[in-house]
Amino acid sequence: MKRPLGVTLIALWQFCKAGFLGLAMAIALSHHGGQRPPSLLLAYLVFIAAPGKEAGLIGLLGIALSIYAIGGGLWQMKNWARYALLLQSGWMLGRFLVFLFIGVWSLGWPWHLNSLQPLAATIVIGIDAMVFWYLCLEEVKQGFEQESMLVGRTRSGPAAVATTRLDEAYACALAEYGNKGFEYWKGLMGQGPIIFPHPNDAKKQVEISPIWDPSSEPGAGGPIRVLVSLLHATAFGAQLPIRSFLVYPDGTVVRSERDRQS
Repeated sequence: MKRPLGVTLIALWQFCKAGFLGLAMAIALSHHGGQRPPSLLLAYLVFIAAPGKEAGLIGLLGIALSIYAIGGGLWQMKNWARYALLLQSGWMLGRFLVFLFIGVWSLGWPWHLNSLQPLAATIVIGIDAMVFWYLCLEEVKQGFEQESMLVGRTRSGPAAVATTRLDEAYACALAEYGNKGFEYWKGLMGQGPIIFPHPNDAKKQVEISPIWDPSSEPGAGGPIRVLVSLLHATAFGAQLPIRSFLVYPDGTVVRSERDRQS
């Protein structure tokens, strides 16, 4: 699934924050090996990049790595990254509301101690509010869930993917060749198989070949079994997952269940 522009921007913002925190740690280390940023402005920039947190160098390293991981998860449309950022943003919004309603309005705490605090708090809360709102949108939620479902199906194993491709090839073969008739398939006996590209996977081919059904005698009026094989190369040669259908002398076509995979 294509990544939405909003998710891309939020992921890039996470990468920028992680990179800035790394730069801030390098600057702090260059100033007497201190555990705090060397200037008040840098301290508040760290406060913005590290979602409202104040921490030493080791703490900032952990925060930077977690922010980078969330950014990478968003870039790959991982649902866990969406939940992690919702939790982080929601926590910051909750802290701000508690501070505002209980601390400032009820207990009379000072709103700020210096001129930089209101600006830093406004930036942090504003960004977190927009991120929280966007990630809660239904279309964004569905996009992450669809990507998770797609990844889950892909991880279900090569056998499941091969079965799906075989079903698609089988449906295509029936649609294109199912009405050819008994004489058509009888005339192909002993000749080379029919091979055509898979309808949904250019890397695979579909092979169709007729044989006399094992339950009937050749030429005795029994049905012809048409094998539909999915060709794909492996380290051990070609594997042939197979399905088939029966063609009777009167033109009747009987679809069969999956026969075997070999």
